[in-house]
Amino acid sequence: MPCALRRVVLLAVCFATLGTLHPAATAAARYTAKPPPRSCDKYEAVYKSIDRDLELYRRNGGITPQLMAKTLSLHTAANREKGLGVAFYNGRVYVIDNGRRMKLQPFGHHVTLWTAYLRVMLDLQDRFGAHLPNVEFVWHTIDRPVRLTNASAGAQDNYPVFRFGKSAAHPDILIPNFHFYMKAYQRKFLDKIDHFNADISWAQRRPLAVARFSAYGRYVHPRDPHCQRLGAGGADICKVTGRATAICPVRQHLHEWANAKHRDRLDVSKDRFLPMDHHSRYKYLLHVDGQGLSSKLEFLLTLGSLVLKEDSGYMAYYHHLLEPGVHFLPVWKNGAGPEDILEAVDWARAHDDEAHKIALAGQALVARYLSAEARACFWLRLFAAYSDTMTYDPVEYRNITFASEAAAGTGGKGGGKEGGEGAGGEVQVAVKAAGLRFLKPAARFIEEDVAATFPRMQTELEWEP
Repeated sequence: MPCALRRVVLLAVCFATLGTLHPAATAAARYTAKPPPRSCDKYEAVYKSIDRDLELYRRNGGITPQLMAKTLSLHTAANREKGLGVAFYNGRVYVIDNGRRMKLQPFGHHVTLWTAYLRVMLDLQDRFGAHLPNVEFVWHTIDRPVRLTNASAGAQDNYPVFRFGKSAAHPDILIPNFHFYMKAYQRKFLDKIDHFNADISWAQRRPLAVARFSAYGRYVHPRDPHCQRLGAGGADICKVTGRATAICPVRQHLHEWANAKHRDRLDVSKDRFLPMDHHSRYKYLLHVDGQGLSSKLEFLLTLGSLVLKEDSGYMAYYHHLLEPGVHFLPVWKNGAGPEDILEAVDWARAHDDEAHKIALAGQALVARYLSAEARACFWLRLFAAYSDTMTYDPVEYRNITFASEAAAGTGGKGGGKEGGEGAGGEVQVAVKAAGLRFLKPAARFIEEDVAATFPRMQTELEWEP
């Protein structure tokens, strides 16, 4: 047989044989996440903040590999920032970074917050597995946003950082606060709503507005129009300390003003501790934000008392669900001082039944939309929409190499197997990715890196979904 003809025959045989090879011997099929489960459809209303936050990035050309590289470089531990790079690859969660080593000691309690969030991600891995799309992201755990949105067309210095609080002037993407998970929100608060209502009835609660807080100063951006603060009588209480920072002693001012003249309506203290469940002894609960957004609001709303919420300009991922006059009363509005707190107390005293109705509506709202299941579904929907905003599939773009857990030395720990299974049911984990010098399964990161720096954290960190 002539050589040319023999080559044609051999090539044909090779192509015919490919179809009969074991799946493990062929290139892995492209990973495609399953649609979110139907059980998450009932929380549709809470997802509206996702599209609002992502619209900026969709309008500016999406989240590109270059934008993600800059976000990792500027907003994570490698740049001495209190942020962590995280990814889902084929349904499993990893810690990622541009730097080869991650020194955790300088970040103190923020490592605790990162660990709490990583446990959330591992819970999502167990809950949803192959429903999770391939994504890369950065979360930040300081109490306030820093950068203002650049509204220029196609601006590439709006960084898609996940954060638990911001104002409308910032480009961050809102996520649930870590305190939901570290303070057992479902078990200690939502599950006890009936107890809160029965233990101290509305009629037994004192008609005072109570507030307990630390005396943190408020950090706001001097050019953020949504968060500027004035004191009583319109006094200017903020001091600009830098191009991106003004400090407003909001809580200190409230304490001094309330205790000077208004103790008949306000029980405000930065020193006298009051356990959270004892707040339900009062009909009116005053919420004032701290350095940035305070997570105390979601806890106060569970107690069945009327919440008077400072209109600080900062918002959480679920705040769009809260309607003024329906779920809470807004006070200390932007452009005015705290005097309307007194007006709110006077109104509530004169309209007792209406005040009670608002209190119960706020309680019912958080019971429905802030449950453990609702928060898990929020994360899943966020990742689905975020993935659609990315211009690249990170597994393909980084040409990620996978190996079985045993071969990769992961110890087989760290969550469900859906979405990361190879031939024979072996769990596959990423071991190498172009452009990343640090890549480790989240469970291993907690067990090795975190434990080596903070050995007591594994046993002392309280956490629940």
